[in-house]
This record gives sequence, C-alpha cells and structure tokens, in this order.
Amino acid sequence: GTLRDSGTVRLPRQEGTELIQELGYGGPSSPYAIFVHENTVIFHKVGMAKFLEVPFRQTQLGLAERVAAGMRKTLRG
Repeated sequence: GTLRDSGTVRLPRQEGTELIQELGYGGPSSPYAIFVHENTVIFHKVGMAKFLEVPFRQTQLGLAERVAAGMRKTLRG
C-alpha cells in the first residue's frame, strides 16, 4: 500500500551515449522500505517483496531482441 504508492518516475535524459531512466520508491515509507523489499518470507497483505525488481528482471529477458526489432522497423520506415 503505502510503499507501492510512493513510487516516482523521472523523465528520461541522455548523458553522452546513454539514456537514463530513474524510478524508485520510498519517501515517507523509507524507514521500512528495505525490510519490506528484502524479506521474501513474510506474508504481504498487499503486493509482494521485490515488487519492482521481479518485473524488471523479467523484462530483461529478450530485451536485446525487442530493441533490435524496433530499430529494424524504424530503419525500414
């Protein structure tokens, strides 16, 4: 609940050849964020531990292929 609702996303920015996207959770929830995030054995009434890390890792699977397909589509016009 509270921790999930504290999510923030900044606009992407370019630094040299890198595209940077920052997002995170915390704010007033910071004091217990580490406990909630890292403890994977406790019951979570709402959500789950690592609720950002798990989907992030899942999206890494096949990322290069999706980027390459998007680039091919764009370059073909």
